[in-house]
Amino acid sequence: MTPLFSDEYKKLLQIAIDSIPFAAKISKVPTGEIVMINKLGIELLGNPFIKTEGPNQSAQLLNINGGVYPYDQLPAVVAIKNNEKTVKDDIYIRRDNKNNLFQVTAIPIKNSQNQPEFIFEIYEDVLHTKEVDRKKTDFISLASHQLRTPLAALRWFSEMLLSGDAGELNKEQKEFTQNISDSAERMIELVNSLLNVSRIESGRLIIDPKPTDLSDLIGNIILAQKIKAQERKINLIFNVDKTLSKINIDPKLIYEVYSHLITNAIKYTPAGGEVKVIVSEDQKNIISQISDTGMGIPQESQGKIFQKFFRADNAIKSVPDGNGLGLHLTKAIIESSGGEIWFNSVVGKGTSFYFSLPKTGSQAKAGDTTLT
Repeated sequence: MTPLFSDEYKKLLQIAIDSIPFAAKISKVPTGEIVMINKLGIELLGNPFIKTEGPNQSAQLLNINGGVYPYDQLPAVVAIKNNEKTVKDDIYIRRDNKNNLFQVTAIPIKNSQNQPEFIFEIYEDVLHTKEVDRKKTDFISLASHQLRTPLAALRWFSEMLLSGDAGELNKEQKEFTQNISDSAERMIELVNSLLNVSRIESGRLIIDPKPTDLSDLIGNIILAQKIKAQERKINLIFNVDKTLSKINIDPKLIYEVYSHLITNAIKYTPAGGEVKVIVSEDQKNIISQISDTGMGIPQESQGKIFQKFFRADNAIKSVPDGNGLGLHLTKAIIESSGGEIWFNSVVGKGTSFYFSLPKTGSQAKAGDTTLT
C-alpha cells in the first residue's frame, strides 16, 4: 500500500477530511475503490464499506433533467484524464426526495511519476447559493427595467433644452444642462450593463450562431474607434490571419466582446501609445489578442479583474467614470460561446487580453431576450 495510506498517516488523514464542512472521499485510480470518506460523505453518498443492494455511485450523480450524469464528463473521470483539478457545478444528487444541486471538485493525488494514483472529491451543496444569486439577479433586472423609462425621459428633455427647443439658454444654463445629459448617459449605460449581466446569468439570453467573418466584424469596430484613437494620438493596429475561415458564432455577442476590449485598451492608454488587435489560430481555436501600452493592472488586482463592479485603483484614478461590469460581461459572453479569456499585465507597460473561440463554433441556445 502506498505510504500515503500507511497506518501512520491514515488516522491523521481521516481527521483532516472529517473536518472539511462538505462531503469528501478519496478513491483509488483506476478501480474507483473508495479508501476513505468523511462523515458528511457517508450521509450523502452512503457507506461504501457496507455492502447494500441498489444503484451504484455513478447512478447517484444526475444531470439537470434527472438523468444519469454522463460517465466521461464526471469530475473524477475528467480530472484523471487531464491529470488536473476539475470542478463541475451542474451535478445533482437525490437527497430528501428531491434533486439537490452540487459543485463537485475532483483533485488527482499523484505518485512519484506524476501520475494520478488516487482521486480526492469534494461535494458542496450550492442550491441555496444559486437561489440567492438568482433572486439578486431578478431584483437587479426588475430595478433596471424600472429605471430605463425615467432615464430615457431625462436624456430626451435635456437634449431638447440643449438644442434650444424651449428657448435659448445662457452659458451657465447650458453647462448645467450638459452635466444632466452626461449623467443620464452614464446611468443609461450602467442600467444597460446591469440588464445584460442579469440576462446572461439568468440563462435567458439567446445565442444565435451564424457563419461570421471576423476580419469584417473587427474591421467595423476599428473603423468606429479610429477617430477616438487619432484624437488621443494612439496608434491602432489591426492584424488578422487572412487564411481564417468564417466561424459559427453569434456576431452580436462577439461584437460586444471586441468592442469592449478595444474601447478599454484605447481608454486606458496614454497619448502616443499603441493598441494592437491580432487574430490568429491554433489547431482547435481562433485566438484573439488585444494589447495596449497603457497603465497595466496591479498584481493585487489581477485576481479580481473579472468580478462584477470591480475596478483597479489606478483605473479609477485615471478614468473615474466606469461601472466595473464590462470585463465581467465580456467573460460571460466568451464562456457562453464556448471560449476562454485570460490576460497578462505589467503596471506601467500595458495589458494583453487573449480569448479563444472554438473553430467548431458556438452552440445555439434558446432564450427569450438579447443584449440591450
